[in-house]
Amino acid sequence: MKATFDLLSLRERLGARPQERLKTAIILLSFVILSVAVVFSNQYNSLVNRIRFSDFEVGKVAAQDLVSDRNLAYVDHRATEANADTLAARVPPVFRVQSEIVSRADRRFAAFADLLTRLASEQIPIAQAYAEVQAKFRDLFSRDEVAALLENRNLVNILPIAGQTLDGVMSQGVLALQDNEFSTMPSTISLVRYRGGRKEAEEVQLEAALTLRSLPIHLRAILAPRDLGDQDIRTVVLLVTKFSREDAFYDFGATQKSRDRARAEAAPVMKRIVKGERLVRKGFVITQADMDKVRALGAVSIALNTRNIVGSVLFVAILYLLGLTLLSRPIVGRQIPDKHVYLLIGLALFYVIVAVALTRSLLVPEWLNTAAVLPSALVAMIVSILIDRRVGVIFSLLVGLSLFLLRLTPYSFLFAFLSGTIATFLVSGAERRIDLVRASIELAAANAIILVIFGFLMNYEVSWFFIAAGWGALNGFLCGMLVLGLLPVFEHLLNAPTPFRLMELSDMNSPLLRRMLTLAPGTYGHSVSVANLAESACRAIGANALLARVGAYYHDIGKIDQSEYFIENQTEGNKHDDLKPSLSAAVIKSHVKIGIERAKELGLPQEVIDIIAQHHGSGLISYFYIRALKNQKDGRVSPEDFSYSGSPPGSREAAVVMLADGVEAASRTLKKPTVAKLERFIWSSIMDKFTSGQMNESDLTFRDLEMIKRTFLQILAGHFHSRIEYPDKKEAMK
Repeated sequence: MKATFDLLSLRERLGARPQERLKTAIILLSFVILSVAVVFSNQYNSLVNRIRFSDFEVGKVAAQDLVSDRNLAYVDHRATEANADTLAARVPPVFRVQSEIVSRADRRFAAFADLLTRLASEQIPIAQAYAEVQAKFRDLFSRDEVAALLENRNLVNILPIAGQTLDGVMSQGVLALQDNEFSTMPSTISLVRYRGGRKEAEEVQLEAALTLRSLPIHLRAILAPRDLGDQDIRTVVLLVTKFSREDAFYDFGATQKSRDRARAEAAPVMKRIVKGERLVRKGFVITQADMDKVRALGAVSIALNTRNIVGSVLFVAILYLLGLTLLSRPIVGRQIPDKHVYLLIGLALFYVIVAVALTRSLLVPEWLNTAAVLPSALVAMIVSILIDRRVGVIFSLLVGLSLFLLRLTPYSFLFAFLSGTIATFLVSGAERRIDLVRASIELAAANAIILVIFGFLMNYEVSWFFIAAGWGALNGFLCGMLVLGLLPVFEHLLNAPTPFRLMELSDMNSPLLRRMLTLAPGTYGHSVSVANLAESACRAIGANALLARVGAYYHDIGKIDQSEYFIENQTEGNKHDDLKPSLSAAVIKSHVKIGIERAKELGLPQEVIDIIAQHHGSGLISYFYIRALKNQKDGRVSPEDFSYSGSPPGSREAAVVMLADGVEAASRTLKKPTVAKLERFIWSSIMDKFTSGQMNESDLTFRDLEMIKRTFLQILAGHFHSRIEYPDKKEAMK
């Protein structure tokens, strides 16, 4: 027997693998489709709407209009180049002081000062002195200038002053300007010097720059404050001007480097093209400015943005990972069936494709929030009704985030998310189809309010509020009406236990339930009682009360054709008295299998079928098992032969129906029930299912079990009210 069970388990695992592979393949395929749709939308102009430059040429008459389909900022290269030229022209030319020339001038002056000092001290005749000066400093001084220098009685003191002045002037820089060196000389130059081993750069006004021509005036200006006579000043000026040399020369390389840097740092001149702007008008001559705009728009339309493509695909991958995380069992609270996964994928693809179509068609005015025309509430309501409210909110978040892929604004995301979330809550309690009409009206009002709030935040004009509110209201109402029309289609395709479908199945006048009432009245009464218990308990723990009620109505439909074999339908005698315990157990077990087959024939939702299949789980049919033990002689009695072949409940609703079924059936055997007896009996029945492992897959907590016990106690106490004896406190404590 153990080997048989292992083989069945292996078959189940092997059978699940193709389904898992199919689901994985569908998810990957949807990822590819969604990525292609997003990339197509973002690269639409590059792939479809390319501009042919051959159709446009400067100086020719345009044969067609060209209207921009987007807002675009582009660089005006001609204006940018002109701006860079202007900035480069403003860069002052660089002049660099040559330190070697300064040092050479200082040494030459020192040699002349020594010679002049010796000539003056030895009182050499003028003719001889001039000859010696000419020999060493040819043609530097005239005879009269040498005589004037030697006649100055303060010469010894003047020479050091002249040397210092010469060094200062040369170190400052004497500009070397060639005629016509600059076509337009700037008003400022950059003078680079080296003083004390350190580089100095100073911007100097050209008028104040020192040249050999302006040197005498400059020297008189700097010597005037000093306590020198006119003869001494003339002597210093003479000496310094004779030995000064041009030492600040134009540095073409440094100047060009500075100007290149200025060009590189020049800010680009940006121009803008507004969506809907007519760049070229048919019948008019195309100007250079027009052509610049055409080329700017054409460059965007032709080039494929590789970074955008990679970013879009990665963003889609992040959305898928986020969806897998948010829709996982720990967050949703249960495993989402494959059919619901396919529904979510299909709705997501539908939503994104509609969004792509609307954004690419340019039908949505620029001033209107694009999400106001998207069916965000439609997909959210479908998910909420067919799956549940929590998944509906998560799905609204995901489809809202997908709008960022289409380069829509954060306000579009907010509207899609808020509208979808509100729609989810508006339909969460709907049990009749007329409730969807009410939800549509409320959603229309909510959408209008959201857009009006956005208008205040974005500081739009008052006239915009009325138009936007109208669009929002129309969107909400149409989404609700579309749900009303599409829901039956989805209910049929998915065989989904929507509230509306469950309300229809809960009709006690349905042919099957009326047949049960006729052929198995005891089972009918038992099912109604179980339904009351299960519905109340599920409502108390937050489970699907309507699903539990319908599941309870149908959980014993397998008994209808063999009703006389079940005790609740027996009025005269018990047919099992004439059967072997093993045969009786087989008959009892068969009602589950027959019920599943009958439910499939009726097309009941899978969730209801699961309740039918799991309402006994793998529990032991203890009555006939005990009879078999008493009757055994030589053979051994196996508990597996007297156990149901089903699996333990896999949902909270199925587990509650199991508990309600056991408690209701066993409560009929109670004699002289009291509240204390009922409470102990209910808790014992619940814990018996728990300890036998029937609750392991149901996700029920001990808190849930406690609330279920209280609910069962309240209902059964009311049912047995006329027969309950209320004991005193001491008896209740026993």
